[in-house]
Amino acid sequence: MSQEQPPPTQPVGPPPAGQPGEWGGGVPASYGPYPPPQPGWQHAPDQGYTGPYAGPPPPRPQSGYAAAPQAPSAPRDPSSTWRAILQIACPVLMVIALAVAENGRRGYTDWTLWALFATVAALVQLAPLVVKGDPQRSWTTGAIGVVALIGYWVVIVLPGIDTNTGFLQTFAVAAAAVGCWLTPGRRI
Repeated sequence: MSQEQPPPTQPVGPPPAGQPGEWGGGVPASYGPYPPPQPGWQHAPDQGYTGPYAGPPPPRPQSGYAAAPQAPSAPRDPSSTWRAILQIACPVLMVIALAVAENGRRGYTDWTLWALFATVAALVQLAPLVVKGDPQRSWTTGAIGVVALIGYWVVIVLPGIDTNTGFLQTFAVAAAAVGCWLTPGRRI
């Protein structure tokens, strides 16, 4: 009866410190990512290496680390640009329409509280553009401003819509509504 010897096994785990052999712990220091130094090579701090590969040293990065490659930027959504333009146009047009006198009437002097209400509502509708954080919450705040502007338009602007200032205010309310519709986080 002969007993068969089990096959030799490979060691598992990290090699013991300083022991050459099966684990490969005794690899000479000259084996590494760079070739071993050759006789005749000398390093002068600002003149590069002298020897078989003489030449200026490679440029050093400013921070001491190689610059990481820049990740490609995500393409811009064209609707976000139009949304921002529309939302910013709303308060600008509203303030102009309320400040300009037409037919002897001026919004800020003739219906002061309504004009202030419309100005504040036009600024509140900017919330999705200005406030960072939860997109649904900022959209809701902006939508409240748009609904307030629509209410103002129905009560104050619609009866006198045939004027130039009525047109500007109508365009301001429409710009706010479209800007709100294009805003991310929309709930409807």
